[in-house]
Amino acid sequence: MMTTQLCNLVLTLVMGITVLAEAASGSVIHLESSPSTITPQLTHSVTLTCSLNSTSGLAHPTSGLVGRGLDDVTYTPDDVAYITSIVVLLDSGVQVARITEHTPAVLLLNAEHNAQVTGNVTGTKAVRGYISITWTYPTQTEVGKYVCEVSGLTKEGRGVIYKTSTQIQTTEASISDLVSHIHQMKLDIATNEADLKTKDAEIANMTTALSTKDAEISDLKTQLSIWRDRSLHVENGSIVIPMFTDWSKTYTNPKFGHTMQYRDTTVRFTRAYSSLPSITWNVGLMEHSKDALLYAVELTNLSTVDFTLRVARYIGATYHFDRLVLEWTSIPRL
Repeated sequence: MMTTQLCNLVLTLVMGITVLAEAASGSVIHLESSPSTITPQLTHSVTLTCSLNSTSGLAHPTSGLVGRGLDDVTYTPDDVAYITSIVVLLDSGVQVARITEHTPAVLLLNAEHNAQVTGNVTGTKAVRGYISITWTYPTQTEVGKYVCEVSGLTKEGRGVIYKTSTQIQTTEASISDLVSHIHQMKLDIATNEADLKTKDAEIANMTTALSTKDAEISDLKTQLSIWRDRSLHVENGSIVIPMFTDWSKTYTNPKFGHTMQYRDTTVRFTRAYSSLPSITWNVGLMEHSKDALLYAVELTNLSTVDFTLRVARYIGATYHFDRLVLEWTSIPRL
C-alpha cells in the first residue's frame, strides 16, 4: 500500500516537472514551402518562409541545445535576445535572400524572376523574425533543397546560429493538369473581358458626365459673359433745350394740374440693351432771368434701343427758363 502511494507521488512530481518544462519559453527555427510540391510554370505561386518563433507554452526538449553545437542549432530553451540576420541559401551554399538588423530583405539569386521578398528582424512576441520569398509561376529553377540560417545573440551575449532545411519538390504536369490550367485561363479571360466591358461602360458614363459638365461650364461662361456685358453697358449724354424752340404742343401736367407747353426729345442708344435699362437724369445747367420757374421733366417712353424725355414749362412767360441742359445716364437692370 505504502509502495503504491509513493509511486503515485513520484509520478505526479515527474508529470508536474514535465508540464512546467514544456511551458517554458524558447526559440525554434521553422522553414516551410507552401505548397511543398509545384508543377513548373503551371503552379500560380510558391512561398518559402523562414522564421524564428517563440515556443512559449509548446512542448520541446527541456535541456541542452538541439543541433550540432552552439553555432548550429534548431532550438534553444531560452528566447533569443536579438536576431542579427536571416539568410536563405541553396543546398550548395549560394545565398538566395537575406535580411539583417541593418539592411532590408533583398533577393540575391534569380532576381530577374517574378519574385518578391519581405521580412523583418524586430519581430513580435510569437515570431521573433522572418524572411519570406514568393515566386509567381515558379520554374524548374526554384525546385530543390533550401537551407535557412538565423543568427542571433542570447541574453548572455553569446552568438547562436539556428539552421534548418526544406525541399521544394516538383511533379510533372499531367493531361488533367493542362486541361485544368487551360480551363482556368479561359475563365480568367472571360472574367477579364467582363471587367473590361464594365470598365468601358464606366468610362462611357464618365465621358457622358464630363460632356454634360463641359456643356454646363460653357453655359455658365456664356451667362457670365452676358452678365458682364450687361453690367458694363453704361451710356450717358446731354439734352439741350433752348428757349427759342417749338413749344406749340400743350398738355395738362398730371402732377401740377396745369396746362403746360412741352417738347419731346428722343435719344437713341449707341448699342441696344438686352432688356429695359434704367434712366436717370439731372439738371446740368439752367439759364433763367426769372425768379420763379415752373417746369417739369418726365420719361414718356423707354425701349431697349431709345428713350424719350419730355420737358414742359408753364404756359405763362413769367415762369419760363432761357436754356436748360439735362445730363442723362442709362444703366442695365441686374
